[in-house]
Order: sequence, then C-alpha cells, then structure tokens
Amino acid sequence: MKFIDAGAIRSRGLLGAGFAALATALPALAQDQAGSAKQQASSGVLEIVVTAQRRPEKLQDVPVAVTVLSGDTLDAQGFNSPINLVSLVPSLQFLDSNTSRGLGFAVRGIGTVTFGDGVEQSVGTVIDGVVLGRPGQGIADLADIDQIEVLRGPQGMLFGKNASAGLINITTRQPELHDLSLGMRVSLGEHGEQRYQAVGNVPLGSSAALRIVGYGNKRDGIIHDYAKDRDYNGRNEWGARASLLVEPSRDLKLLVRADYSERDVPCCIWTTRSVTPGGFIGLMQGPQVQAGPDNLGVKLSGDLFSRTISSGASAQVDWTRDGYTLTSITAYRKWKERDGNDADLSVLPIFDLNYGDNDVSQFSQELRLASPAKNPVNWVAGLFWYDLDLTGNYSQGGTLGQAWLPPGMILATHPSNTIRTRSAAAFGQVNFDLTEQLRLFAGARYTRERYALDYDRKGGTPPSEISWFPPLAFQASDHAEKWSWRLGAQYRPELSTNVYFSVARGFKGVAVLSDNSVTASTAFVPPEIPTAYELGVKKSWLDGRMLTNVALFRTNFDHFQAQVYDTTVTPNIFRVTSAGKVVTQGLEFDFRARPVKGFTVGGGAAYIDAFIDSPWLIPCYPGQSAAQGCNASHFDAKGQRLANTPRWTLSAYGEYERPLTAGLTGYAAANWSWRDRVNFAMNSNPNTELAGYGIFGGSVGVGSVDDRWRVSLYVRNLFNKHYPTVIFETPFDSGGYSQFPSLEGFRTVGFTLNVRL
Repeated sequence: MKFIDAGAIRSRGLLGAGFAALATALPALAQDQAGSAKQQASSGVLEIVVTAQRRPEKLQDVPVAVTVLSGDTLDAQGFNSPINLVSLVPSLQFLDSNTSRGLGFAVRGIGTVTFGDGVEQSVGTVIDGVVLGRPGQGIADLADIDQIEVLRGPQGMLFGKNASAGLINITTRQPELHDLSLGMRVSLGEHGEQRYQAVGNVPLGSSAALRIVGYGNKRDGIIHDYAKDRDYNGRNEWGARASLLVEPSRDLKLLVRADYSERDVPCCIWTTRSVTPGGFIGLMQGPQVQAGPDNLGVKLSGDLFSRTISSGASAQVDWTRDGYTLTSITAYRKWKERDGNDADLSVLPIFDLNYGDNDVSQFSQELRLASPAKNPVNWVAGLFWYDLDLTGNYSQGGTLGQAWLPPGMILATHPSNTIRTRSAAAFGQVNFDLTEQLRLFAGARYTRERYALDYDRKGGTPPSEISWFPPLAFQASDHAEKWSWRLGAQYRPELSTNVYFSVARGFKGVAVLSDNSVTASTAFVPPEIPTAYELGVKKSWLDGRMLTNVALFRTNFDHFQAQVYDTTVTPNIFRVTSAGKVVTQGLEFDFRARPVKGFTVGGGAAYIDAFIDSPWLIPCYPGQSAAQGCNASHFDAKGQRLANTPRWTLSAYGEYERPLTAGLTGYAAANWSWRDRVNFAMNSNPNTELAGYGIFGGSVGVGSVDDRWRVSLYVRNLFNKHYPTVIFETPFDSGGYSQFPSLEGFRTVGFTLNVRL
C-alpha cells in the first residue's frame, strides 16, 4: 500500500510488528490536529496539508506531532490573537510578563519567560518562513491568516533558530492571480472592543497579483488606577501588510511581502492578591483597592506605557525543475520597543523608575533544495544564515525603601548593552522508502553561533540620583557549535494508519545576560539541549471524514535556561540560570471529524508531567520552614513540577453551517477548553497555586449563500470566569502576593459584520 499525500507525495514506514500491534490497539487515538487548511467540503473528506518537514505533505503522513489551525477556524471562533491559540491547542500555554520583551509560549510545559533581552525562546515563531528573533514580535493580530501549525518537540533542525521545545509556524494568505475582490470586517463588543480589517486582492495581468491587508484593534484596560484615574492593560494596535505574487512561468514563483505594525497601550501592571498585614503596600492602597483574587485596582505614581513598532520585508523565490524545488527566503526585520513600569505598586517613589528601550534588527537568508517526493530516496537540504543586533538602554531606580535618603533623592542605575548574534547552519533530512509500507528517516543540522556583548552600566545622575550599582563596562564573547539530529521510522500497516517513532536532539543557543548583577565571567548561560523520544499513531476513519491521532513522548533537557525570583537580596531581582536537567513526558490526543456535510467537530487532550530532574537551589518562599524543605533560605527544586504547567488540558470545538432559505445560510460555532490546576512557583508555595478552570465561547450568525456578507453574534468566556495568567511574590512586600489579571478572563459579547465585494 502507498501513502496518498498532497501533490503525489508518498510515505513509507518502518516500525515492525510491535508498532503494528500498537496501531491496532489504539485505532481511535491521535496526536495532532485541531484545524484544517485544505479541505474538500463537498465530499466531507478532510485533507490537511502542512509544511512541518519543509515541503507540502498530508498531515496524516507526517511523523511529527503538529496541531493545525486554519484561518477560517480562527475566524469562526472569533479569535484574532496568538494568545487565543491556547483554547484550541491543549499542549500550548501562554506565559505572561510585565513587558512584551518577556512574554512567550510554552509547549509540553517548556517555555521561556525572562527579563533578559539576550535570552531566546524555547518555543520559536516563524511567519511566512521567516524566524522571529524575539518573542514580542510574534504577539500581533492574526490578520488574513491561511494556516497556523503548532509543532511539538524540538524543531530547530529544519526551522532555523532554536525552537528547542516547539514551534509556531504561521502562514498568511497569498495573493490570488484571478480574483479581484475587497473584503471588510468590523467587530464591536463589550469593554470598548473594536476590531477592523480590510483585505484587497488585485490581479496584475495574468501572472501577478497584489494583496493588501490593513487592521486595527482596541479594547479598554481592565485595571484602574485610582491615583491617576486611568486604565491599564488594554489593547491598541494597528498594522498593514502587502504581498506581491509573480509567476512568470509554471516553474518559477516570486513572493514579496512587507509589513508594518504599531502597538501603544498603558501596560503592563499587576494587582495585589494578598498583602502583608501592616505592610506599606497595603497601607498605601487605601479603601478603594482591596487585595484579593478579583482585585482590579491599583494606586500608582510611576508612568506606565508600552510602545512597539514592528516592520519587515521578505522575498521568497521557488524554482522547480524536473521535480526538484529550489527555495530562497531573504528577510530583514526591525522591532522597536519602549516600556515603563511602576514596580513598587504604590504611590511612593520606591521603584518608579523602571524604563526599557529595545531596538532589534535581524537579517536572515535561507537556501533550500528539495528532491521529488515520489523518489524512493527523497530529501530536503539547505543552508541558513542569521544576523541579529540588539541595542538596549534601561533606567531603574527609586528610594528602594531606604529611609536615610534625603527627600527627592533616589538610588538609580542606567545600564545599556549591545548584543550581537551570528548564526550559520547547514541542514538536511532524507527519507528512505524501503517498501511501500516501510520508511526510515534521518536528518541533521550543524549550527555554529557567535555571541558578543558590549555592556555599560552607569550610576545615578547627580544631583537627584545616587548610584545604586557602581559603574561597570566590559566586552565579552562566546560561541557554540552543535549538531542537532533526528532519526526515526514509519510503518503503514494499511492506507488509513500511520505509526511512527522518532528520536531527536535539539539545540537552543547561549543565553546572553545583561542585568545589573552581570559580570564578564557570568554573562553567558550554556546552550539548552533537549533529547526527545516520540511514538505516534495517526488514523483516518469513515473514508477520510474523521482523523484521530495520538503521541506518547518524553523529552530530556540539559542546561535548561530558567528564571527565578530572588528574594534573598534587596531589592528582589529576577535571575536567569541553568536549571540543570528538566524532563517533560506525557500523552497527547486530538481528533477532527466531519460526520455530515457542513458540520465539523474537533478536540483534544494532553497529559503532561514536566519536572526538574536534578538538584537546583532556588529561594524559599516567605515563611517556608525547614520542615517544608527550606534550608539556608534555599529550596531544592528537584522533583518539582515546572511552573505554570497543568497536568491535564482539554479542548473541544465545533462549526456548523446549513442553508436557511434560498438566499441565506446559517452559521454556528462553539469552543470549550479546560486547564488543570497549576503552581506558578517551583518551591511548593501554596500561595501561588491556581485551581483548574474551564472557558466556553462561540458565535451564531447568518449570511448570503454566495458569501458576500455575514453578520454574527459572538461571545468569549460566556460564564465570565476570571483568572490570572501569573501569581507571584509582590516586590517590596515579603509575604504578599500579586497577579496578572487576564484580558481574556472577562466575558465579552459583540457582533461582527463581514462584507466581500
């Protein structure tokens, strides 16, 4: 039997009789999907095409754990932010921060949340084939999206930089050669929510087309400052993207993209969940601000803002000859970020000066050659170059609670840095189709990276500032040369069943530190190295109208790069260190079905056991006793679950469409997700635990049968379940705790109008 895939793609497999028995014993389990890209609606057959191995292949044929979400599914569920992906992908979690420089995603419990601008993400983001150097670049509106692939496990071998835990691969819609159209969408909802989008597609002759997208989003803030009478943590962004497609011949294709976006919002502040009795933060808040899980009030004296500008351009050339495809992707991107924060959470100037200024520029070049997929030995090979420059300027200061300071005087420090990363790599993967049922595959990547840090820390500026840290300036450099690889096999006992096993070694580069406590000898944290084992079964049912998949996995991380909050120094600081060995293991299940025409249903579940697997001393929480594991102000985190990692996550969604009259069609969509209880700390702190919760949302609407217009009513978080994204020890209030209330933790009802001309 043969694999049937997109564009005459074939797969084979090799796992042996034991794996065949597994495929028989687990026919209804699955490992990977939630959405759809290429579908045959008339027959009900689900055809989902992915590029998880750098060439178009059927999802059911790919030996990779990947969740696929189509742009249509995101639109139907009313989602327009990458943060919303966690509602549809059980293994994906969002990690919040007080600045867009520090937030990110986690896959299978592994992610990176740091205040270090030289620390890259364990979960990478790629948009239209271009790797994004910093996490804040990927948190933008999902406008005019074709497909999103969430790849689980190490993915850096084929996808550019790092991605030691997983990858979010976003593809926007391409121009259409023979479609002259203009589409517009307007959404208005509660809490001042406003969303606008316009998409125009213009053919330029018979072999070229231009597509232009513009969007804007606004939403009121959810946290009120009673001292300044203003709101924080809202949303305000706009952007545009243009794509030019030129196909001078059947063998040659050129796609040029350019984009620009801005975000400007008072952000990001936390609220008190509990305060120390008699402590100054509780006393300063007053009767208007009551600490607790539902607290949405603050009283601040510092200035809060967050402004980012993201821009870039790329050119992709695909040339095909005799089944071989040569691809070149050249890209340049810039990202500017300015933010300010009041870290003492009071009207006192204890830590009002907390300013960051980040300029990032990156250039990347990828050259890739793919052989014909139908060959018994088929392969993909390429070269990659990446060049990143980051300049940061920061100012931090306040009285820091020091009573000896004269009135109007503060302790301050003004560090700045320039971080340079140069990465060069050669990579490839080859498939050996031994029989029509048996396939072996092997891949490798050799990466060589160089890092340079120019650090300059200036003291306080007289006459109003005293130096908090002494002046320091130095230059330091480091390098890393590593092999990444992947080996595995597939076995296909029948056309509808695919069983695979793989072993992979990943690589995340050196972390470059630039905080106030850094020195030339402590500026670099070793690379993060994962080794992943995965066993999966993929199965299609009902003549392709139902897909079910399962994956059993274990990944061992060496030199895991983690951040801890150190309360043993004054003021408290965040430190990035090597946590030693970390393990994540578990089981993932997903399904998608179209039982009848017009009705699609899907869902998934993930059980994840992620924990520290080597001795790692972290600060104790306030009040932690020796009987609770505290020894000399430190706690050994070995055996502790990773922070913010639920043991169980579940999701389900559905979409239904049917004619109402000769000219009208009705639509309905719903989604539900469940997140098990978590602890946001790894020192067994009972005060940072959060109970499990579920979120439900959906939409209903009507439209014309020719899809010229549609109006719908949507709701997110129907039962108004409030939840924080992080709970942590409050700075300057030992024994008090704070939280980041979630913007999505409030019911939002609104309507959407879509018009297509």
